[in-house]
Amino acid sequence: MVVVICAATLISCSDNAADEASGSDSDSGSGSSSTDSTTSPSDTSTTGDGDGDGDGDGDGDGDGDGIPERIDCGTPSYAGLRRAPYLQSVAPSSTRVAWASETGGVATLHVAESKDGPWMEFAATPRVFEVDYTGEEVDYTAYDATADGLQPGTQYCYEIHEDGDPVATGLWFETAWTDDRAVRIVALGDSGNASAEQLAVRDRMLERDFDVFLHLGDMAYGDGTFPEFKERVFDVYTELLHKTPTWPTMGNHEYKTDNGQPYLDLYYMPEVTLDPAHAERYYSFDYGEVHFISLETNDLPLITAVALDQTSDITMLDWLREDLAQNDKPWTVAFFHHPPYTSSERDPNFLVRDGLVPILEEWGVDIVLAGHDHHYERTVPLEGNGPSTKEEGGIYYFVVGNGGAGLRPADGDWWTAEVNDEQHGYLSLRIEGCTAYGEVVTLDGEILDSFELPDC
Repeated sequence: MVVVICAATLISCSDNAADEASGSDSDSGSGSSSTDSTTSPSDTSTTGDGDGDGDGDGDGDGDGDGIPERIDCGTPSYAGLRRAPYLQSVAPSSTRVAWASETGGVATLHVAESKDGPWMEFAATPRVFEVDYTGEEVDYTAYDATADGLQPGTQYCYEIHEDGDPVATGLWFETAWTDDRAVRIVALGDSGNASAEQLAVRDRMLERDFDVFLHLGDMAYGDGTFPEFKERVFDVYTELLHKTPTWPTMGNHEYKTDNGQPYLDLYYMPEVTLDPAHAERYYSFDYGEVHFISLETNDLPLITAVALDQTSDITMLDWLREDLAQNDKPWTVAFFHHPPYTSSERDPNFLVRDGLVPILEEWGVDIVLAGHDHHYERTVPLEGNGPSTKEEGGIYYFVVGNGGAGLRPADGDWWTAEVNDEQHGYLSLRIEGCTAYGEVVTLDGEILDSFELPDC
């Protein structure tokens, strides 16, 4: 069952929120646990932009323009929360924030353009998660609140209060923008085993700032349970999640528990599917000049009928065509878990290739990101199951399954691969104007791959 949570509503505004309150993929992996999110770590990511020049602007020229200076909201603090705040479904005029508490009081989200206020207050929607449902050690209450009526491309401070007292402060987010400003993307998959390698890759990610975090699936080995999500996602990426919106796609390991129900309970994605039964399994969103599409490749009935020439009841593909037909952005990035092209020792997913790729090619998708295979790979432009050029409609396919789980060999001479390698790391993309600038950063901080992809 998919749980539909209503959006929060604006309650009131005040000059100062704090003052007012006081008045066969079997590699489940193992490894050391990260710092628990109930502590209040310092926010270590203060510079960096994903282009490698360290100026924080996202344009790669080192002069510091293009990206607004970071808003000063104080030092992040969220001690005592079961699950620290994480940003969801960020849009030009709204931002959704989710978190969890073991105390279960009446919670509100407070948002302001300065840490000095004035503050807008939004009610949070609670949902109690009991031990019998989650398998965790205690009952807790999950909350989500949507701040709306916001301005595009604007930074805001935010706080969370429970029963009138602040429980999370010093936090900030930025709404999505609609102009041609650069978009800085971090992407990885197959990370979630709480290994030393996952934590090392996480630490490298925190050295830069990003606007969008795409997780390509298999974030919670081995079965996508609630305890695994806590230990291997929320306790690991805490410092990233409270300031960078996460846009996930479901991996086969998340699908193992009740067809991905914990994933659906924990993430709050746009509900845009044609069939309500598929809500949040696939969706799309815009950031600047980029249109992003997240697709579901675990639920085989959503894609297999195309390979069998049976398309009448495949609503994800119907939705995908409608979504792409309405897309007016110069860049389109699709992401899902199973790769249609790979040089891995495992075969590519031919159902994905037969079911999805023709639609992506027809509508001019530029970049496809996937995980599942535990290595890094960037293909030559591909079209019609063969090498092509971008000018002829070729798509660049990436496998970024090197986020922390055990690595697997890739064929270095494979015909589709421009670059492939078996090292842990993450993909950094900066899309600006006619070019996507990319780097793959290893857990040692080395640059495994550096490239520029033209689009006009």
